[in-house]
Amino acid sequence: MFPPTPAEKAEVVTICDHLQNLKLSPNLPNAFTEHGAIMAANVPNADQAVEMSVHTVRTFVRLREAVTHH
Repeated sequence: MFPPTPAEKAEVVTICDHLQNLKLSPNLPNAFTEHGAIMAANVPNADQAVEMSVHTVRTFVRLREAVTHH
């Protein structure tokens, strides 16, 4: 987990409409690396949590593939 730079925060807020409240916040949010997201996703043990963990990991894999291809 790490805080993004102010420029990275501004870029994410511009791209993601659901993060508009973050635009006015003086604080930098924490972000997860792919490995950090996998570790966090593996903490809960309920069926629904496990299912969401799989979706989270798949999303990170797709994002990584998209970045490497473009």
